[in-house]
Amino acid sequence: MLSREYRERQQELIYRHGRYGTVYCYPVYKKASYRCRKYRPTSDIQKKLNDVNAQDKFARLIDNNFEQTDREFQLTYKACAPDTYKQCLSDIQKWLRKVRRYFQKEFGTKLKYVGVIEKGVKRGRFHAHIVINIPDPTRRTEIEDRLDDLWIFGTAQPFKLAWNEEGMSGMSKYLIANPDKPEVPGKVKKWICSKGLKKPRSSVRTGKISSRLAREVINGNITERELEKFYPGYTVVSIEPYGEYQVTEAEDGTEVRETDYRRSYFKLRLYKKE
Repeated sequence: MLSREYRERQQELIYRHGRYGTVYCYPVYKKASYRCRKYRPTSDIQKKLNDVNAQDKFARLIDNNFEQTDREFQLTYKACAPDTYKQCLSDIQKWLRKVRRYFQKEFGTKLKYVGVIEKGVKRGRFHAHIVINIPDPTRRTEIEDRLDDLWIFGTAQPFKLAWNEEGMSGMSKYLIANPDKPEVPGKVKKWICSKGLKKPRSSVRTGKISSRLAREVINGNITERELEKFYPGYTVVSIEPYGEYQVTEAEDGTEVRETDYRRSYFKLRLYKKE
């Protein structure tokens, strides 16, 4: 039971990126004695939102700036692989400058890119995954060959971008797994992007979803179809609840697990209807 000292409401942070949307719904509070209109999440909720937001930011940039005709290039070294992230980044920046000049001279188009530089633990070799715009899809093969030639350190292998109702799946889900915070000691994973990329539109609204409904969502009692009325023009593709629990001991000695709704939230993935 929440203390009377606090008033709880549900707040939504909504991102719109390309044909997709992402919603984070979480509880916010203010002390009843204050007249201020601002509601804030608890520090625990804020930290979790910051972490998951950092991971999703990469995917949102891709959704908002690239198309199916664009490509991911996997940059690998044949020999003389760099020992440091700084040297690998320098090699990639030299390649990107060459690509930028090529795009400007041949197509009069600016280069757009977003990618991740990685160093695995098993082999200890640096490589990179870079998503790049293709200025003229009718000359895609020519462009792919040229970009491969410009990467003088090894191979720049092109891959199609795999899109579905959740945005770009596959590569983005793999790459956004804790960028800049690798879970494995010794592993490096940092992402880079070009300037001028279109940032997703974001908005915040409070009180549209009730606390009772939010708790039903977190407990798995609400379907995607039941939530679509809150997001006109979108299909709710998935619901991802994040529940925190408190464990207490009953009189008979058994453990009782109760959901701590002050530290719980849920995420929705949206897809714009045709």
